[in-house]
Amino acid sequence: MIDDCEAGNIDMIITKSISRFARNTLDCLKYIRKLKEKNIPISVISDSMGHNSEKITRIYLKSINDDVIDRYNDMLIEAISI
Repeated sequence: MIDDCEAGNIDMIITKSISRFARNTLDCLKYIRKLKEKNIPISVISDSMGHNSEKITRIYLKSINDDVIDRYNDMLIEAISI
């Protein structure tokens, strides 16, 4: 799928949960960055959180403070590097 995105065959990814997008967080972050560089949006509908539309998931994600996300990303990267 990533190869098809890079080749221009896919211009958007929609997934029902982020766990369906990548096998682990490191791969997920890598692919999200790669696709973002190609201006390919990734839409997630988090049904596991009770969401039934992308709009609701986006509202929820926007409510999370960026500092919190950055702190947890840093902790994750540190844990992976050990």
